[in-house]
Amino acid sequence: MHEVLSWPWHLEHVHQVIDLPWLPSAVVVIFFSAIIQGLTGFASGLLSVGLLLHYVDARVAVPCLSVAALGIIGAVLVKCHKNFNLQLLIWAGVPLIFLTPVGAWLLNVLPEAPVKFAIGAILIAVSAGYLIRTAPTRKKQPAEPQPKTKGPDCMNFSKPTMCVLGELSGVLGGATAIPGPLLAAYLIRLGASRETFKVTLNGIFLASTLIRMASYAHEGMLPWKYFGAGLILAPVGWFGTIVGFKLDRYVSAKKFVLGINLFLIALGAWLIYTGRAILN
Repeated sequence: MHEVLSWPWHLEHVHQVIDLPWLPSAVVVIFFSAIIQGLTGFASGLLSVGLLLHYVDARVAVPCLSVAALGIIGAVLVKCHKNFNLQLLIWAGVPLIFLTPVGAWLLNVLPEAPVKFAIGAILIAVSAGYLIRTAPTRKKQPAEPQPKTKGPDCMNFSKPTMCVLGELSGVLGGATAIPGPLLAAYLIRLGASRETFKVTLNGIFLASTLIRMASYAHEGMLPWKYFGAGLILAPVGWFGTIVGFKLDRYVSAKKFVLGINLFLIALGAWLIYTGRAILN
């Protein structure tokens, strides 16, 4: 059974963290995953968990990277805080908070393959459909909002849809530390500016991450050595995210939307590949 979090944090816990054989690999993984999140606003969890699973079990990688994600999320929120859309956060975030513990429980009792396969198929269908519908009239469509905006977008969105997506994202995030793809696909369809897109997703990610950490600690899945490793990785994630924001300056709004959709299709294909065990 895992060691449960308890105070104080003794020196022996520091040695346990330093001695983790996969920690150097995790530093590299979280840095490059954070660059992607700085560019796109999401996907660091998917990339970092997927890569770190080559070194450790999911029950180690997911709780540890949830702590590390605080650095990445914090960088995005500080950078884009003027573009908060409170309604989006409430209608997606509240259902996500309530369903995240369900996902954390499922991580202990169910295989990940069926969930990954289903989410991957949905991502490909939604993103590919969006590209197909917009391609014939691409020149007639108004330009996407420019990167620099003075406040949050005023978008018409379906509250029931956001609620359902929040619930599904909560379950997915609790089980895999990847709550973002479904919400990302919907926000890009709404035409959110990149700042509103990023800050909305990461505001929701923050709520999801805090709930996940509490759930993992309650389940005995977040011992001190993994919590400490996450704290070490958090500043690395912050720095990588800032690098991603610097690179984002060279990407036009139209290319940003196209890139997000292509990235979602690639993520969907990766999820289907990793969840292909359901077909066997």
